[in-house]
Amino acid sequence: MAFLIAVGAISAYSAWSQSQAAANAADYNAQTTEYGKGLALTRQAQTAARAMGRARAGYGAAGVVGGQGSPLDVLGDAAGQAEFDALSLKFNYESRAGLDRAKAENYRTSSVLNAFGSGLRAFGSGIPMYGGPSGGSGAVNTGTVTGSDMDVYTSGWSP
Repeated sequence: MAFLIAVGAISAYSAWSQSQAAANAADYNAQTTEYGKGLALTRQAQTAARAMGRARAGYGAAGVVGGQGSPLDVLGDAAGQAEFDALSLKFNYESRAGLDRAKAENYRTSSVLNAFGSGLRAFGSGIPMYGGPSGGSGAVNTGTVTGSDMDVYTSGWSP
């Protein structure tokens, strides 16, 4: 019986540690996604600033007055698009990080359930070997009546 307890404990710990490792990996993925979000937003802001600078320089070289009319509209649209791109990037990275954090929490919850289930399976698989919960020969009662059992019931024998 001590062997069954040891096997159950080892199985439970193994299931728990596997789920905890998966949770730690999901946490790490969430952290790297958050870090990637910062890098992507910085890169996007730099790209947008360069594009706006090129547009202003092009207008200046062409002699276009930038304080009114069509050039101002184009620069405003470009700035609006750059802001939209930044918000889209931020949303996508935050969504991915949120999913990774949810995975980590699910793995942590499942670690307890998996450990409990593994322990029960290990213990339950050994019960027939030791004759059931109360000991005994290990024979399983299938619920069928054999010829020798029938004789006991029909002969009127009583203990």
